[in-house]
Amino acid sequence: MTINGNSIDNNSSGWKKTLCLIMLFFYCSAILEPLNMHMLGTLVTLMQFAVVFIMIPDLLREFKKIKGNSKSLIYVPLGVIVLFALQAVLWGSILLPFIRSSLGITMNDANSDLVTGMVRNHPVVMGTMVCVHGPIIEEILYRYTAFGILFQKNRFAAYLISMFLFGLQHVIVAAVWGDDPIQFINMPGYIIAGFIFAFLYSKTRTLAIPILVHMISNSIGLLFMYVSLH
Repeated sequence: MTINGNSIDNNSSGWKKTLCLIMLFFYCSAILEPLNMHMLGTLVTLMQFAVVFIMIPDLLREFKKIKGNSKSLIYVPLGVIVLFALQAVLWGSILLPFIRSSLGITMNDANSDLVTGMVRNHPVVMGTMVCVHGPIIEEILYRYTAFGILFQKNRFAAYLISMFLFGLQHVIVAAVWGDDPIQFINMPGYIIAGFIFAFLYSKTRTLAIPILVHMISNSIGLLFMYVSLH
């Protein structure tokens, strides 16, 4: 990934791009969910860690970019604040409840419920997955791969597609494979987050910033969730 003026070009090796695109398909679609094939599910999970490991050189290059533009670090706290203001407050606390009330819908966010259950039963493992592994693999797949490849061709498509896929991934298990389409109502909240992460990547030209914002925001959210359970 290199920076040329106002463009973002994904110059990773062709085999890395292919691997990330394959992983993106499995990660976003959760296609193994309806097949109930636990062995393949475990294999895909291992593939996620393999992708992160293989992409370490790319990640190190992205973090090294901060040295040449230390001012970009200001976008970390700003990104966290804007993310919570738009996703948690505006969408989660104001717009979503209003929409549900207007439509007479009573339901929860299945993705958040799943995380809550796992935090209750496996707090250390879930903390690592949500606060470290999740943000890294998702930024590699949605921003570095999907957004990064499309950005040089069509910026609008880069934002639209990466945001949509990011939002879909967080509801598809319950909404599609779980035959609960009402869960799609939660998708805009994740799309908002996807836009903010993509904007930060485009603005700072380093994947390090959205990764840090993603990690911090997930950690804060998980902390509130943990406190609420105790």
